[in-house]
Amino acid sequence: MAPLHSAWATEHIYIFPHLINKLYFFEDLSARANAGKEENLKLKSENQFVRQHIENLISASGVFQTTDTESKIRN
Repeated sequence: MAPLHSAWATEHIYIFPHLINKLYFFEDLSARANAGKEENLKLKSENQFVRQHIENLISASGVFQTTDTESKIRN
């Protein structure tokens, strides 16, 4: 039984560091994905704010208002 146990222990000595490395890699990847999701939500919110601000400026300026040519022709 000793050789079997020895082979098992030797195999695990090499496997465990790789597994730990993968675990840290996936934890890091998960943290970066979550940070990306948070950044995406922040940018969407900022984009919505800017879009609304631009729409308000356009409607307040009157420069971009549509013209009604038919009513001008009738008058």
